[in-house]
Amino acid sequence: MRIEKFIIEMVAEELKRQYRKSENWKKRIIKRVLLGTVNRIIPGRLWIVRGIPELGDRYQYYEVYSRGERYLCTCYTHPWSGKRRPCTHVGAVMLYERIQTLLEPGPGFEPGK
Repeated sequence: MRIEKFIIEMVAEELKRQYRKSENWKKRIIKRVLLGTVNRIIPGRLWIVRGIPELGDRYQYYEVYSRGERYLCTCYTHPWSGKRRPCTHVGAVMLYERIQTLLEPGPGFEPGK
């Protein structure tokens, strides 16, 4: 199923406000999701996010882990990562997961009815 871009924008805007991030952060997480860089490895626990050099990524892949409500990214271990948390890798995972939730049929859904 395809999801409209304006819905992705709305969900990303909600994340931006929730984490008090910049408009640039929002654009970057949208770009990561639309380019298909997020891959769910273990549902709810582990994702691999492909690096995008034009967004400043220095590595080919980043691992994002979930511990309850908290997300950790391997970019946090690098000396240049600073205090920009959540990073755009984590933001892309959160956006991806929220969109996937929107795409899943709810309880009582019966195809064709």
